[in-house]
Amino acid sequence: SYVDGGAHSPTNADLLAEAGLDVVIVISPMSAPWNALRPVPSIGARALASWVLDREVRALRAAGSQVLVLQPTAEDLRVMGHSSMDAKRRGPVAEQARSTTAQRLEHPAAIEVVSALTN
Repeated sequence: SYVDGGAHSPTNADLLAEAGLDVVIVISPMSAPWNALRPVPSIGARALASWVLDREVRALRAAGSQVLVLQPTAEDLRVMGHSSMDAKRRGPVAEQARSTTAQRLEHPAAIEVVSALTN
C-alpha cells in the first residue's frame, strides 16, 4: 500500500521540471559529486543516487530553471562514515554539513542562483 518516495528518486527533483520554477534548490544527502565518490561499501547506492540526480538536474535546466545542488563533499562523506544510521556521528555530521553548506553558498555560482530569489 505504501512506498517510500526514495524508491522513485532520492530527491524527487524531477517532479518540479514542469512546474515552471525560476530557481530550484536541491538538497541531496544520498548522492555525491562524482569526484567525491570513493571505493567504500556505500558507493553503489551513492553512484546510483548521483546518476538519478544528474538526470533530474538536466531536466530542470532544460525546462528553464536555475538549479543549485547541495550534496555531500568528499570531506562530508569521510565525517559521515559508512553507516548513515550511526547515532554517534550525528553531531559531527551536522557541524560538517553546516560548514560545507555555508562554504558552498559563498561560491559565486551559488550566489548567482540565490540572488535570483530576491529579484
